[in-house]
Amino acid sequence: MLSENQLKNEREKGVPHCKVGVVKDMSTWRVVTPVIDYSKCIKCLTCWMQCPDVAYKVVKGSPKLISKNCKGCGICAEHCPVKCIRMVKK
Repeated sequence: MLSENQLKNEREKGVPHCKVGVVKDMSTWRVVTPVIDYSKCIKCLTCWMQCPDVAYKVVKGSPKLISKNCKGCGICAEHCPVKCIRMVKK
């Protein structure tokens, strides 16, 4: 079993803490992709917290999309409080 500190460190590296499988390129699954309007983004990191695929990493307090990890589910856009993420057809 992983300690709380190990789980925290794994999340910071962008690796899923469950370690069930290896993260592969999931971008081939998606029909739509999230596009972030950074002029509207309030850096609340809700997208990062809600993403089931670890498709976001935090860079200098701002969320950045890791395209190969995103399967285009739209959960990030759905939970964004200021609606700065929109799903665009690929």
